[in-house]
Amino acid sequence: MNHRKVDELIAELRTANPQAPDKQWQAAIALGKLEHAADRGRAVPALIEALGLTYDALARSHAAEALGNLGDVRAVPDLVKALTDPYRLTRSYAARALGKLADMRAVDPLLKAMQTDEFFGVRAEAAESLGKLCEGKNTEQCKQVRRALIAQKKIEEERKKRGEEEGRAARVLGEVDRSLQRLGELLGQAEIQVREIQSAVERGDLKEVDRRAAELRSILREAQTVRLNFAG
Repeated sequence: MNHRKVDELIAELRTANPQAPDKQWQAAIALGKLEHAADRGRAVPALIEALGLTYDALARSHAAEALGNLGDVRAVPDLVKALTDPYRLTRSYAARALGKLADMRAVDPLLKAMQTDEFFGVRAEAAESLGKLCEGKNTEQCKQVRRALIAQKKIEEERKKRGEEEGRAARVLGEVDRSLQRLGELLGQAEIQVREIQSAVERGDLKEVDRRAAELRSILREAQTVRLNFAG
């Protein structure tokens, strides 16, 4: 795409036109599809600017989406801020974009979004992004993410039982489960059992040690089955 066309798109993004309200958010989408590095680099500051509350809600949403597609980590602080945008679609797209940018600064804000946002779409996108950010990592931060996902799974299961959000909690559950598979849910469960065994040993509670050890053996057997399935 030539520089003139990119400049035209940036101008359309920055101009609220009551006669053609769709042009603004359509420009954001088009900027998110730029292929050449120089064009992408020029689009990023304009898209970051478009996350501001002076812009239309749909323009903000598609600006967040575009920034995720462009993959420029300059957008991370502003996308984190967009997790608290008053428009729920903007928050959802920001959560998704942060997962694409693969920057660990987003982990704690995404955890908060998953745990506290009232909109199921934000929770689902945050859960998916957390799984992407921590896949293949076993840092303390990612262990915290795994524990948070396990806890969130229980919360969403309760929401589903209560029929909240017209069953949309099932969407969040699906993303939580996929992220737990990425992070090794069985490993997280094994870690919990090991900690409980250590605690029971310290208390001298041998019955609890036996019970937890049996659960740990069961988890390890399941993990072995999963490993063999993948190997096959």
